[in-house]
Amino acid sequence: MCTFSHPNVLGMEGICLDEESQSPYLILPFMSNGDLKTFLRKKRGVNNMVDLTYPDELSHDTLLGMCYQIACGMEYL
Repeated sequence: MCTFSHPNVLGMEGICLDEESQSPYLILPFMSNGDLKTFLRKKRGVNNMVDLTYPDELSHDTLLGMCYQIACGMEYL
């Protein structure tokens, strides 16, 4: 993962192990706007759908663009 080079795939800075449980932890770059899951949950409206009725919410074009970027990143992986 450290050698990934794609604009839609987050790179990895490193990995470490918890001393007690030996569970691995990924070290990822800082994302000033947070992760996609949290971002979308904040935008969630009723029925778990992104609410497009308010001007400050995401447009259909923006959502389609995000879907395209996710698909490109998945294709790369």
